[in-house]
Amino acid sequence: MSGSVVIKRAVGYAVRYELADVREIAAQTRHMPDEFINAEGNHVTDAFRAYLRPLLGDGMPYLERLWAPGVKLSDD
Repeated sequence: MSGSVVIKRAVGYAVRYELADVREIAAQTRHMPDEFINAEGNHVTDAFRAYLRPLLGDGMPYLERLWAPGVKLSDD
C-alpha cells in the first residue's frame, strides 16, 4: 500500500486519518479563505481557530503581545 496520509474532518471537533493516492493530491494548493483573516488583515478570526482546533486539539497556544513604553524623540 502506498500513498500519502491525509487528515479528513469528521463531525464536530474530530478528524480521521486516511491514505490518499498521491496523484489525487499532488500539486494542489489551498489558500486561506478570507473569513479566516480579520478586517485589519493582521490576525486570524474565531472561524480560523474553530477550523484549527481539531488539528491541534487542546494544544493551541495563547500568545500575549508585549508592549514597550513609548519613546519621545527630542526636536534637536
